Amino acid sequence: MIIPRRSGMPKFVTPPEEVNWEELIELDKKYFLRPISTAKEYSPLPIARTEGPYLITSENVKILDFMSVLHCANAGAYHPKIAQAIKEYADHFGYLYEGGFLEQMRPKVCKFLIEEAFKGDMARVGFGNSGSEAVEYALMIARVYTGKPYVVTRWYDYHGWTAGAVANTIIPYLRDLAITPTKPGEVPEIKTPVGGIVPYTAIAPPPHCYRCPIGHTYPDCKDRKGMLACINVLKELILAHQPYVAAVITEVVQGSCGVFAPPPEYNPQLRQITKELGVLWIDDEVICGFGRTGPWFGYQNWDIKPDIVTFAKGVTGSHIPVGGVAISPELAKWFDERKWWHASTFASHPLGMAAAYAALTVYKEEKLIPDHAKKIGKRLEEGLKGIKDRHKSVGNVSGMGLIWGIELVKNKETKEPIFPQDRFYFWHEEAVKIPSKVVAVKCIERRLLVSTFAANNITLMPTLVVTEDEVDRAIDILDKAIEEVDKMV
Repeated sequence: MIIPRRSGMPKFVTPPEEVNWEELIELDKKYFLRPISTAKEYSPLPIARTEGPYLITSENVKILDFMSVLHCANAGAYHPKIAQAIKEYADHFGYLYEGGFLEQMRPKVCKFLIEEAFKGDMARVGFGNSGSEAVEYALMIARVYTGKPYVVTRWYDYHGWTAGAVANTIIPYLRDLAITPTKPGEVPEIKTPVGGIVPYTAIAPPPHCYRCPIGHTYPDCKDRKGMLACINVLKELILAHQPYVAAVITEVVQGSCGVFAPPPEYNPQLRQITKELGVLWIDDEVICGFGRTGPWFGYQNWDIKPDIVTFAKGVTGSHIPVGGVAISPELAKWFDERKWWHASTFASHPLGMAAAYAALTVYKEEKLIPDHAKKIGKRLEEGLKGIKDRHKSVGNVSGMGLIWGIELVKNKETKEPIFPQDRFYFWHEEAVKIPSKVVAVKCIERRLLVSTFAANNITLMPTLVVTEDEVDRAIDILDKAIEEVDKMV
């Protein structure tokens, strides 16, 4: 699409045949403050456009996206109906502050979320600009409501980059942002955390049954009342910090350090314990929301209701940055009767609200949630279990719906990881030494994009618009790629 120029305005979109990608790459390398890689390592992949579940390169190569770009493009990296809604609303709004002003889209988004997506479980919705900001908002709400400072999180949970969010992110290479540059092959030295662990954060063990961090074996880990060992530890941790605990924050499926789906009892028992102890449950649905696990939100796989839900990513299909929180009727009543302070310049941005309403409508009208998501999720699960049976380097597959992880091991019986540091370091070694990177390189050679945040784990989070045939093709590509890791073990 070529955008018509007003007199004196620059040309915003260059026709594809006129784009000088070599020049753009050099400009990007020269001026962009890049994350994750060093200047020497940085090598961006030029993408000319996106189309449903595909990224299309500058050379017109279509790459099937099985990581939803960054676990966020639930409706595909480009959906024409969402894009059209943004274009149409841009003819009426550039900006409007949410405090004291109202345009027509926000009430529609709120109504859809509360009545159709949350099915009445939540009562009020507030907005921000990202998942990290949504978590900050939720932490603020919990502390204002309870008057207490402590929040309990878990190992391997990811909740964002900002100060409060990163304090509840217990993944070393994501939490400890300052890393000393190293020579190839060396393990990086972790310096003093930037953000990192701050006062008033307590850490519980996760329900990672494949490698139980507290030494149990599921289902033998249950006590006489049927409570899981990790839930009992969580309970003791809360009691040890009482009466100062405001909330427990969790993801219903952990997904940023390799995917860990909990045993079926875990989330109901978590909700039971938090209620018994008078502690709020913040359910971080930034990744798990909007069909990622099948239903609208991950908690809806069980007969439970959180006190606070955070969301972002899929609420607009990531066509425009929008994040937010939803709170229970009990909390809504309390806040309705009080004044309190919270502000964000770009929250409820008109174009974000237009994108959100369009995305929610697409999910509903195209039956992506829950019908298609559950159907595709089942197909993906079957394919991944077949991969586990066929490969000696695949120790475990875990997940639900459209969020899955493949655990690569040196020995299936001992569960020994191939890369010894596993999740505890942000590795800088060459790709040939990292199992997940070996698979990722082989996948991209056959036009499949997968996620490799953990050294021994392949993460798969396809868009909700993929077909069964595309799932089968992805499984076939993964099958061939993992053969390379089989040679390593």
